[in-house]
Amino acid sequence: MLSFNNIKKVLFLIALAWSSFSSAELKPSCLQLLKSLASAPKESIGLFEGITELRPTQFDYGLPRVRYIQEKIKGMDFLDVQLYLDEHPIPVVLGPKSDRFMVDRHNTLRGLAESQEHLLEKFGDKAHDLKIRLVVIEDKSSLSEDEFFRQMFAESLLYPYRKDQLMNFSEIPKQVLDLKKDYFRGMAWLLKKAGIIGANTIPFSDFMWATKLREINRADDTIWSKSEVRSHLENFVENYDKFNNLPGYTGETPSVDEAMKVIDQYLI
Repeated sequence: MLSFNNIKKVLFLIALAWSSFSSAELKPSCLQLLKSLASAPKESIGLFEGITELRPTQFDYGLPRVRYIQEKIKGMDFLDVQLYLDEHPIPVVLGPKSDRFMVDRHNTLRGLAESQEHLLEKFGDKAHDLKIRLVVIEDKSSLSEDEFFRQMFAESLLYPYRKDQLMNFSEIPKQVLDLKKDYFRGMAWLLKKAGIIGANTIPFSDFMWATKLREINRADDTIWSKSEVRSHLENFVENYDKFNNLPGYTGETPSVDEAMKVIDQYLI
């Protein structure tokens, strides 16, 4: 039988996954579900403090998502930025030395980290008043470091792979600015936004899609032009059946033209 703590974790991760796929009409219900986790310990931390202190549980990030957040932040006033932070709480697990390990929102925090200079220029010292909300989904601070990482891995709260290569737990970046770009992790996010990857609650499913995308391409890419992304999308459609064992596979062969209409708005 699931413990209360595990039930909280499952509900929180389902809500986060749902919110990333749902339409605007569905998102209020997702937020309501998040609010129902009132018994989970919550705390706030300064945005700039969180950028340096929150510990990642993965190696890679997707650039399109980060750029999209940066662009979004540019158009916000101070209250809008704080509201955005309030609506995007970061779930954390307490580890050894009570370090806070984030188990989601890596791309979000990376985008905010890349926006630090802009925020300071726009809001001055007031930018230091911005707070991010943390939700503690489990306390594992009593474990040794080795026990902690092994348990996190076993519970799918940690993804110790760098572009599909299993790495040592000790090599996991210490802060979000140490994460490395993974082109196909970014492509997976674009496929999700285009509705090609369906809703699912499997941990790290974006990385599974990135792995398969890497398999059907000769080499990693670094160019985010529309023509280059379209080329990758065409290659993906030609090999679509090879993705049939992945979470979120719909079986409906996507239209390149229709997908690009959506993806275009996220190529910043």
